[in-house]
Amino acid sequence: MILLSCIHRSFFHFIRIIVFSKSRRSKESLGEQLMKKMCCEAMQYHTTNHCPIHDSPFECPDCLIHYDEATNTYGIIIHDGGQSVVKIYYCPWCGKKLSTDFEQ
Repeated sequence: MILLSCIHRSFFHFIRIIVFSKSRRSKESLGEQLMKKMCCEAMQYHTTNHCPIHDSPFECPDCLIHYDEATNTYGIIIHDGGQSVVKIYYCPWCGKKLSTDFEQ
């Protein structure tokens, strides 16, 4: 009976490990997902960096690039008090063409 109990517990422990590892792989953070799409580390940093002082990236003078998930576009933030961006098609740091919604 004790042997059966040990086998039973180890089996469920094994199943728990498999389920946990699969759920961890599917729940990537936005930063991890963007890094797969990014062309370089500088672009990844500037699109995922969140300022601890300001609520919005449009208010922070250190935030330079805005990534819009809805349209899959990138833009350089215009710091004039509004929420304007200048759409960009190439990375300002490495020069690679950025993916757009039309290419996917």
